[in-house]
Amino acid sequence: MESNHPTYTFVLYYPRPGCPQATSSNCVDLVRTSAELLLNNANPQLPISDTDKFKLFLMKPEGLSLEPKETLFYRVRDWLLANLHRIYDPKERLHLQSPLCFKFPEGPSGEVDILVFDRNIVETFDRDGARRICPAYIINECENITYKNIEAAPEPSECVKDRTSLTKVLSSDAAIIHGGRPSANCGLPPALFHPALAKLDHHLRNLDKNLEELQPEPNLLCEVHGLFQSSLSVFEDEEERNGTLCTQMLELLTPEDWSMPLIYRATPSVVFGTPCVTIIEEIKSESGMGGNAFLQAAISYAEIVSDPRYEGASFRTNHPVVLVGLMGDYVEIGSAVFLADGVYYSHPYSQKLSLDFHASNHIFRLAQAFSAVNIAVNSIHNFYSQFIDHPPPSDSIAHLFPSPTPLDDEPPLPALTFISRLSKTGDSRYVVPETEEERRSGLYIAHMPRPTMAAGVQADNTPNTIEVLVKFTPRYNPHAHQLLAEVGLAPTLHACRKYVKSWKDMPQAVFADVEKAVKILHENHIVFGNLQPCNILCLPSPAGLRSPERTGGMLVDFDWAAVDGQGRYPATLPEELFLWASSVDRYSVLEYCARSMTCKCSINCGVCG
Repeated sequence: MESNHPTYTFVLYYPRPGCPQATSSNCVDLVRTSAELLLNNANPQLPISDTDKFKLFLMKPEGLSLEPKETLFYRVRDWLLANLHRIYDPKERLHLQSPLCFKFPEGPSGEVDILVFDRNIVETFDRDGARRICPAYIINECENITYKNIEAAPEPSECVKDRTSLTKVLSSDAAIIHGGRPSANCGLPPALFHPALAKLDHHLRNLDKNLEELQPEPNLLCEVHGLFQSSLSVFEDEEERNGTLCTQMLELLTPEDWSMPLIYRATPSVVFGTPCVTIIEEIKSESGMGGNAFLQAAISYAEIVSDPRYEGASFRTNHPVVLVGLMGDYVEIGSAVFLADGVYYSHPYSQKLSLDFHASNHIFRLAQAFSAVNIAVNSIHNFYSQFIDHPPPSDSIAHLFPSPTPLDDEPPLPALTFISRLSKTGDSRYVVPETEEERRSGLYIAHMPRPTMAAGVQADNTPNTIEVLVKFTPRYNPHAHQLLAEVGLAPTLHACRKYVKSWKDMPQAVFADVEKAVKILHENHIVFGNLQPCNILCLPSPAGLRSPERTGGMLVDFDWAAVDGQGRYPATLPEELFLWASSVDRYSVLEYCARSMTCKCSINCGVCG
């Protein structure tokens, strides 16, 4: 502390349960002494690693009395858990650059003046994982870790042609790219996170429908024909190929003046965006020579949006982008978003380029695809134009949640405010996934406006919103779901039911309801197809349907439900076949086998049926 400021002596407690320890320290020695105390006196339940022992947080709490000392440990723990949003916000912490006497002009008080702790202590206290849905933790901890992983990754061009580098960005603990390699390293498609990407995905998956908005003009067909000819040529080297094809790619794209300087270590073949990137393209000589072009575009995108010199890096957005990879006679088109743990991409369009007997069809199809790309790029550009004028709050994490877009002929979606993700087993809420299973889960918790109730029924203190479960899935059977919802054996469609927050052995009455539900489906010639414990919901019976005192069962997850003898199981059926009936196999026909499945559900839930 500077000599012109008073030197206070603070009493520093290490409040282990039942036996607080104390020492005296001048402010200037506070951090060093704290680290030594934590290291030398650490409770085995509060481990401190060598790498973390000097990464300490200093906080100024309010209202934490030193007395009684016997309860100080527990009161400190409760204060930390109640103030997670402050702990992970750097602006809320005390800094050594500011003399502590400015924070305590009257000197020490009869309360705890300063708390000193590290991440391990907070995480040990936080047994319920509250920090995992805390915006400050996500912004200042999770995202910063991802930025450091990207910075530590090799250059994009090196990543895609070196096995060790590729492993680092795809499958290590520091993985930054999530697109299905390895097979479990993927999440929800980017189309769910931005309307422009949703429309692009819809367009690219429906080119055979000849949608009116994708009909190419004659000049576009001419430019695509030229691209075919150039891409099918054999060049002396990649530099010559890039020079020729980059010029033609620029003619295919319609942005006006959206050029952007190449920055950091990422030097894509083509990049557009002012001030934010909207499309990235990588060009390679041949497939298998020099690495995968589309993957390199995804890594280049990660480098750009995480670079602090990039103008859009500080924006609270998921940075929607279109990606294109061109390798010899092969082209891939897709999209990506940047979430807190890295890049999520998909490539719904790929085509082998050829001017063979069906050349006209090939050219027309790629021209349609570039029409879809131009629509998406313009839409992203318009989004950023509005976003810059009306940005979200700096502590917003809304961009980390889906923004589902209904088809034009579908009714509007209910207003949803997403709160967290939910693990497939239902026992963990989080925003940033930490495991492959969490990354792949399509379950979310959201708040939805409470449905209008009859006049005079709703109490004045009834909340205006309800907590709902939202599931994103590629297939579903709403008819089967509604059939059981009408008799109280499934939640109201769209999951307008309270989320079950704990797990217990299923009461026997639950299985009676499950059998009844399966019987109703079978009477309507429908096979449920996925009767597992995780798809059975236990909750009090809805009023008017059964006795309110009785805990009953409901079926959820109607993804696989289909007509008996017509539907099929997915080709990606899990390998844990002990949960399934003997007749179940990958892509096998859905058939009745309810008795076998119900018995196995009973065994796996600890209840004998």
